[in-house]
Amino acid sequence: MERIMDPAAVARLEAIGGKGLVQSLAALVMEELPPRLQRLEEARARRDSAALGPAAHALVSATGNFGAWSLAELARSVEQRAPDANWEALDADVARLRESGERFLAELAELGDTAPEESRG
Repeated sequence: MERIMDPAAVARLEAIGGKGLVQSLAALVMEELPPRLQRLEEARARRDSAALGPAAHALVSATGNFGAWSLAELARSVEQRAPDANWEALDADVARLRESGERFLAELAELGDTAPEESRG
């Protein structure tokens, strides 16, 4: 299965701020991404195209630092097509976004200990 993250993007982050920066950013994304995916799914379930676009847009910024380009492109596509309310296509794309988002979270977890400082024992 193809990876979601670009290893070169992760290496660039590490070169800028070390493993600590990578882990901090990963922890932040791991905290923020699940509710963003949930908002996307809720907007789709309600057939709320006005909420679907912004929910998809929120995923773009959460994925860029780690080079998750395919996930970002899919989110951009949903954002741009949301006003058309073609729910058959949007349902399929949102399902792919959810699956890709879950894979992205798993890859972030592989980067090491990504627990925020305050939650460590």
